[in-house]
Amino acid sequence: MTATLASAGTYLVYYGCMSDTMIRTNVYLRPRQKARLSAAARRSGTSEAELIRLAVDRVLDDPPPARRKPQTGFITAPPFVHKIDELLAEGFGMHGGSPT
Repeated sequence: MTATLASAGTYLVYYGCMSDTMIRTNVYLRPRQKARLSAAARRSGTSEAELIRLAVDRVLDDPPPARRKPQTGFITAPPFVHKIDELLAEGFGMHGGSPT
């Protein structure tokens, strides 16, 4: 059995021969996701597994944009380690190693 998601949020179900080999996998869902998935499967007359396969295909066909990784951990500012003594001296009002 194969199902396709129509644009109006309803599912069109048609029967066909499943020629693809399936590989069993586990998916961890939050309780709310599981409840919504179960309800959608009941409404559409489609298995939860088929709805998950449809969702996976949709993501693979139109992947979300890649997340940019910060350049230096969580800080995206240029590194300042090489001038830390100078910055600390400025912050404490010291120039040339003596208080101003």
